[in-house]
Amino acid sequence: MARGKGKTKSSQTSEAVPTKTSEHVEHEQESGETSTEDHDEHTQTKDGVEFLSSDQVLWFRNIIRAQGKDILKEMVENKWEKVKEENELLKQWVKSEMGGLLKKITELNDDSKEKQQRIDKLSTDNDKKQRRLERLEHECRQKDNQIKALSLQLDELHQQTHDHSLQVVGLPEAKSDADDIKQVIKISKEKLHVKLKSSDFEVRRLGKKKESATRNTLLKFKDKSIRDKIFENRKETATNSNPSKNIYFNDQLTKHRQNLLFAARKLVKSKKLFAAWAQQGNILIRKTESGKIVQVQDHSELQGITSMEESLTQIDSIEMLRGNSSQSSDDRLSIMTHISNYEYYYDSDL
Repeated sequence: MARGKGKTKSSQTSEAVPTKTSEHVEHEQESGETSTEDHDEHTQTKDGVEFLSSDQVLWFRNIIRAQGKDILKEMVENKWEKVKEENELLKQWVKSEMGGLLKKITELNDDSKEKQQRIDKLSTDNDKKQRRLERLEHECRQKDNQIKALSLQLDELHQQTHDHSLQVVGLPEAKSDADDIKQVIKISKEKLHVKLKSSDFEVRRLGKKKESATRNTLLKFKDKSIRDKIFENRKETATNSNPSKNIYFNDQLTKHRQNLLFAARKLVKSKKLFAAWAQQGNILIRKTESGKIVQVQDHSELQGITSMEESLTQIDSIEMLRGNSSQSSDDRLSIMTHISNYEYYYDSDL
């Protein structure tokens, strides 16, 4: 019963409130007139504050619904037109930019192709020049070997002109060449046991005279056998306990062989060689006291022998550790020297 009564009361309340239909709203919009009386009638006041009635709220809602569609449609259409314009502008900008980029890419591709062609050409030219350089280097090595061989042959011919000569070091200077001849004859007879006559040889002092030093003396013999006898007994004149008073009879060497002997004696002092000396115009060395005698003709051979010996020493150490040392280093040094000389003369004949 209570529920029935509540429903009746609410229905009576809703019937008492006047409402406006959408037809009324549209009619009022077309006429442009609004009912202020209606507005005043349905305005509610509470505590001095006016509130809209339900009819007024419904009235405003219907107006917003009716006009909102047109407003929203207009906004969408305006926005769409603006988007279309911006899209068209963007297309034009992209088209222009892409055109410029494509042009630049085409130019870069053409430039890249041109540079690649230049690189290929330079690479081909470089290969040709490299092959030519290698050929020229090979030819230069052959020419160097030929020049070296010819230089050694020329030096040998020059040395042969000294076959009849000896150079004396430490012979006191006399007033004249005749006095020097007398000194040589006396020393040869007393020390070397060779009888000489003044007609057997010629005497000449080498270099300019200096008061502080004794110049070397060049002896040129007419008979090579006499020269060789004196050279064989030359050690008899170098037995004085005071080296400054010793007299030495040496081979007369070319400038090249003098320098080679000087370099070999430096190696002796540095303990890389045991001995170095000249005999019959040839430069001879001995690596060890019991080693074989090896003849050297130029500085490269001298350096090669010492470096080979160092390598052989390392090989000996390895072989000793392995227990395979069956050949002396001097035997292998002699073999390697002969191989080196053979290769040199073989190359020089090309």
